[in-house]
Amino acid sequence: MSRALLGGVMILLLAAGSRGVGGQEGGTDWPGPEDGATLDQYLERAFRENPGLKAVRQEWQAAVERAQQAGALDDPQLSFEQFVEQKDVRWQVALTQTIPVFGRRGIMKKEAAAEAEAARHEFEAARLDLYDRVSRAFYDYHLQGRSLAALEEHEQLLADLEMVTRSRYEAGATRFADVTKAQVERERTASEVAALRDARRVRSDQLAALLDLTVDGPLPWPKTSPSTPALPDNAVLFGLIEDLNPELKAAQARIENSRYAEKLAQRAAWPDLMLGAGVMSMPGMEGGGDEYDASLMVGITLPWWRGKNAARRREAAAMAESARNRKTDQRNALEVELRQAIVMHRDAARRIALFRDSLIPKAEQTYEVVRQDFVAGRTDFMDVVDAQRTLIDFRLLYERALVDLELAVVEIGCCIGRYGAELQEMLGTPARTGP
Repeated sequence: MSRALLGGVMILLLAAGSRGVGGQEGGTDWPGPEDGATLDQYLERAFRENPGLKAVRQEWQAAVERAQQAGALDDPQLSFEQFVEQKDVRWQVALTQTIPVFGRRGIMKKEAAAEAEAARHEFEAARLDLYDRVSRAFYDYHLQGRSLAALEEHEQLLADLEMVTRSRYEAGATRFADVTKAQVERERTASEVAALRDARRVRSDQLAALLDLTVDGPLPWPKTSPSTPALPDNAVLFGLIEDLNPELKAAQARIENSRYAEKLAQRAAWPDLMLGAGVMSMPGMEGGGDEYDASLMVGITLPWWRGKNAARRREAAAMAESARNRKTDQRNALEVELRQAIVMHRDAARRIALFRDSLIPKAEQTYEVVRQDFVAGRTDFMDVVDAQRTLIDFRLLYERALVDLELAVVEIGCCIGRYGAELQEMLGTPARTGP
């Protein structure tokens, strides 16, 4: 093979490899995974089918039903007595009803309503947690697809380079060691590609499990639409935590619930009212028929066991203090998480600008120079491989930064209690068709 023809082959193969790695010439996009479902579609399915979320929703419904029962009177007691040896009275029927007084029924209703309110906010918090888990699984799966596509492109380029190197060796233009290096590099990359293909099913199953979805093969690669939303002032975001976060709302409802429990414990030392009515049968006078008499009864319960009632009051006070401390702890943790998410957002935005505007263009220029030197015989095979791997690494790090930006937005949404279109509106970002 002539050197001119060999040089022409190398130029065509390396130029094709450069387009395969870089996508549009001079840009930062490269051919990625096939189209699949968007994050919104995954979330819609998860919110509808996830069994864990269904369980929390049913707990909320159960709490609502308990609230309907609260404050209702206990069942009345009906008693019948048949006298065996008593001659004056043959039998007696009595109906009694215990009625809580001193406002206890109203307090019971408010306590149960606060519990139902807490369960509602806990369901909203569970939706946020599911939103966080689905989003992370979605973006991890997306990033794996981008990595696999990049390595497959690299593997194809290495196969082309191996063919070029072998042709150069046969023409006496290079050493056999270069052919061996090309084979080793291609086989190593093939192993990495195989590992990623095997790991795809695991990532896919993790995502499918959150959707309660059974699939025969891996899910299609996700369809993403990255954005770069600007954040409001930090003070605004921290103010939204108290106003919107469902965990804090649930904690506040638990505080209200414990406050009513304290009131009930204090009233446990007060008696309940008992009302009753009865009918008794007595033998008639002088051999006449049976006679009947009616009776009315009024009584009270005796809260006799003072030690038990005192312990109940201490228990209620401890639970109330626990609820207040728990809310404070949750607020502190959310503020730390929000601060971390803001830092993560800023860092991701910096990395996006760094790779997009500086590192990737420079790596592309370096790769082009090394490619031309290789064609001209001024450099060896490994220099081309190193330059191309650097370019791929930078593009994947750019993709990682895009994902980190989206995950930072997800984390901010979980802290303030909003997601989707509502979150985008709060962050001043137009609603998107993608995630």
